Amino acid sequence: MNIQKMLASAQIIQKKIDEFKKEQFTFTYQEELITIIMTGDREIIEINIEKLMQEFNNDAGMIKDMLKVALNQALAEINQKEKVIASNFK
Repeated sequence: MNIQKMLASAQIIQKKIDEFKKEQFTFTYQEELITIIMTGDREIIEINIEKLMQEFNNDAGMIKDMLKVALNQALAEINQKEKVIASNFK
C-alpha cells in the first residue's frame, strides 16, 4: 500500500473513532436492575439504579458490588466496539 492510501485510511479510522467517541450507548445489567448510558469516550451520561435499590432494599454493599460489575461490563463493551472499528481498516 502506498503512503497516500495509508494516510487516507488513517484519516478514515480517525474520523470513525471521533464519531464513535461522541455516540451514546445504553447498557442494562441483570434484567434492567441497572441502566447505564455512556459515550464511546467513556463519559457516563446517566446511571439508573432505582430498580436495584428496590430489589435489594437499599443494601449498600450489594448495590456497590453490582454497580461495579455493571460499569466494568459497559466499559468492556465500549472497548470491544472501538477495537472493531479500528480493526475494520487494517
